[in-house]
Amino acid sequence: MATFIDNLAYQLFVIGFAALLIAYLFSYVYLQYRKKSKDIGIALKGAAVPFGVLGAYMIIMGVVGQLTWFLPGAYNILFIDPLLSFGILLVAFAFAIHLEMKLQYIGLLAMFFGFMVIWYGISGYNLELTKEPLALAGMYILFGIAGVFSYPASIVMDRLPGYQKNVWIGWQALLVICWLAFIGAGLLAIFTGASAVPAHLASPP
Repeated sequence: MATFIDNLAYQLFVIGFAALLIAYLFSYVYLQYRKKSKDIGIALKGAAVPFGVLGAYMIIMGVVGQLTWFLPGAYNILFIDPLLSFGILLVAFAFAIHLEMKLQYIGLLAMFFGFMVIWYGISGYNLELTKEPLALAGMYILFGIAGVFSYPASIVMDRLPGYQKNVWIGWQALLVICWLAFIGAGLLAIFTGASAVPAHLASPP
């Protein structure tokens, strides 16, 4: 028998923190490049542990959600599928940077998941599955945009160590779009989670 487990607020916080951490990593790596630093690889490697831990948590909760179906009805699909997908990406990203592998394949997978998440957000909005359908659609679409633009961003990240000149302005624009999308999505996820905390604490399962 399925049981409602009221941990959505915490999951939203984790998702939001992960998105902001990605934006921070992008900023730090790009600043290191602008300073002509040789430590870009070290900066990436340092992020492997937090991304791996956050991704592992998302995967565990995603698998539990898919096996036990602990959220009511379609909410389990709406929330758990993207959570599991994000977890897979974070763990793959953590392994890639730890093993000093190319990131573009992770970026390509992120682009596929990005389109998927956008469609989930649009569908959830059309079906009015939450009390705040506009906020839900905004969060999903921003995460989707971040995923889509992660592909060109990953190509730039792969090429940064070898660049002798400034990155082409077009690549910089794509990085900025990806960076802004992660920040916007992360803040929306944290805001949504924070808004849910009082109600969840007032009526625990």
